[in-house]
Amino acid sequence: MKASTLIAWAPNSRRLSELSSLLGGSVWKTSILFRVKASAPIKYALQAFKTLVHLRSTMPKLIVVQNPPVFAPLACMLYARLKEGILLIDHHCVWNVKNVRTPVLRRIIRALESYCCRFAHLNIVPNNCWAAEIRRMNREANVLTLVDFVDEGWLKGADITVRERMFPKHRWLMVAPCGGNPLERPDIAVRAAAGFQDLALAVTGWRKYLKKHVREAERLKLQNVYFTDHLPEKAYRGLMATCDAVINITDEPFTVPHFICEALAAGKPVVSTPNPAVKSILAENAVYVKRNDVESLKEALQRLLENYGHYASRARKAYERLKRMRREQEKALKKFLEANAKRKLAA
Repeated sequence: MKASTLIAWAPNSRRLSELSSLLGGSVWKTSILFRVKASAPIKYALQAFKTLVHLRSTMPKLIVVQNPPVFAPLACMLYARLKEGILLIDHHCVWNVKNVRTPVLRRIIRALESYCCRFAHLNIVPNNCWAAEIRRMNREANVLTLVDFVDEGWLKGADITVRERMFPKHRWLMVAPCGGNPLERPDIAVRAAAGFQDLALAVTGWRKYLKKHVREAERLKLQNVYFTDHLPEKAYRGLMATCDAVINITDEPFTVPHFICEALAAGKPVVSTPNPAVKSILAENAVYVKRNDVESLKEALQRLLENYGHYASRARKAYERLKRMRREQEKALKKFLEANAKRKLAA
């Protein structure tokens, strides 16, 4: 197999960076007016053109492209057909299910995703919930689950002074990373944290995407809730290394946020909504809320603080379980690529 290229239409992709370490090759990213919905028709056309130019100049035999948006796989599919390349689509999610709300647009996006899934040599998904959705969308799609996994070496070089510098007055530190998706519920975490005097809550992520939550915390005059904005990489790693737990409260049923894997690599317990995707990864090794509301999260946090050693042990078990899953899935992926490489040589 010759050189591979991994493509994302986004400013960054931790998952593709990790896949590049596994598969070799380089990550190439293009992003124009990211998250500006009104610019979609123009920016997607420009990004498709840039992608085809990049592929034509690099001539990879293996293309791994991230979905969404589905127009990225469509562009790569055109190149793969012309040059007989192997196309893998890495589904961060199924776009028509997670993000598209307008019924007519959803049907269009679903048809495009179904077509791409069928054409791709392999569809990679981060959990079995998305795998089932792709199979419902297209029975002929070839699907492999490859869970996110973060090696403990990720913590090397972390700025472990960040907790002492930013949160010196609090005994406990909870971190709630947020990307700004409307289905995320940092508002619940903010209100729940208000009930704990010796606990600090750090909400990470770009403040420009979290404005309403920032305003709410300011209105309530909360002294133990901090919106850190986007942190430098070493500081973010330091925060994950030195916090006591991470919080994942979300109305999204099928996503396992990448930060859960980061927390497990650092040995940190996870407080989470018990959605099917998260439970498929963590089993019973997390502190689950009964409902997505303030009182349920307060109760879960109290459970965690009263039994911290127990849940820290559970986090380590979850990490070992995740490691075993990932190893087996990596073997299946490598076996698939080797078989396809042999077929290409024989053709």
